[in-house]
Amino acid sequence: MEINHKNENIDLSALIKLAWSEKFKIVFITTIFLIGSIYYALSLPNIYRSEATLASSSDSSNVSSIRSQYSAVASLAGIAVPTDNSSKKIAESIEIMKSLNFFKEFSSDEKIFFNLQAPMGWDENLNILIVDPSKFDSVKKKWVSSAPFAKNGKPSIQSAHREFLENFKVSVDKQTGFVHMYFDHYSPYIAKEILNGLIEMINEILREKDISIANNSINYLQEEAKKASLNDVRLVINNLIQKQIETITLANATPQYALKILSEPNAPEIRIQPKRALIAQFGLIMGLVFSSIFVLLKNYLFIANKRTDN
Repeated sequence: MEINHKNENIDLSALIKLAWSEKFKIVFITTIFLIGSIYYALSLPNIYRSEATLASSSDSSNVSSIRSQYSAVASLAGIAVPTDNSSKKIAESIEIMKSLNFFKEFSSDEKIFFNLQAPMGWDENLNILIVDPSKFDSVKKKWVSSAPFAKNGKPSIQSAHREFLENFKVSVDKQTGFVHMYFDHYSPYIAKEILNGLIEMINEILREKDISIANNSINYLQEEAKKASLNDVRLVINNLIQKQIETITLANATPQYALKILSEPNAPEIRIQPKRALIAQFGLIMGLVFSSIFVLLKNYLFIANKRTDN
C-alpha cells in the first residue's frame, strides 16, 4: 500500500488491492462476529408489550355550569367552586401509578410480585413462565436472590420498583388528551394482566380519595350553611352540597372512575423485543469494521517494520 506522507492521503486502489488480498481474513473475522451476534440474539428472551388507550372519565359539564352560575356569589362567602380538572386528574393518575407507594400496594399480592420478579422467560408452547433459579427456587418455593438489599432472598421493593418502571410506560397525546399505557413482559398474558390490574387499581384509589374529599366537603358546607345569612349564599352552598353528593354517587356507580378504557389491554401475538435481525446486522457491520481495521493495522505495522529494518 502506497502512502503519500506529504498530504497523508491513502491510495484508494491500494486499499482495494489490500482488501482483496486479505479477503479470506476479512470474511473469516466478519463471519465470527456474525455468528456471535446471531447466537446472542437467539439467546435473548422474547418480550411482549400490552397496550391500552384511556381517556379521562371526568364529566366537567356540571362543574362548569355550577362555576359559571355561582362563582361570584360563592366568593362572597369565601367558598371555592370546583374547577374543570380533567387534565390534572390524568397527570395525577400517572404520577401516582409511577410512585413507590402505589407499587408497594400493587405488588403486595404475592402472585403479582412473583410474576414481575421471578421470570426469566416464557414457554410459548406450555404457556408457563420460565423461572430464574438465581431469584426463586421452584422446588423449595422460596426466594433465593443474592442481589443487593434483598431480604431473606426476596428482591427489595425498591429494586423491584425500578425494574417495574423500566417496563411500564405512559404517554399522553397532547391533541386528544388520550392516555396510552404500555407494559412489557416475557408473557403476553401476564403483560395484559398487569396492565389491567394497574388501571383497575388507579381507578379504585382515586375513587376512594374523591369520596373521602366529597364527604369532608359536605360536612364543611353544612357548617357554612348554618352561618350564612343571605339566601343567595345558602342557595350556592346547597348546590355545592348537591354536587358533592353527585360526586359520591358517580364514584360508587362508575368502575372506571378516573380513567375509562377506550382500547382494552391486549395479549399481543408479536414480540416487541429483541430485534434479532437488527442485532445480526449490527454484528455483520462490526465484523466488517473490525476486520478492516485489523488488516490495515497489520499491513501498516508490516510496512513500518520493513522500513525500520532497511
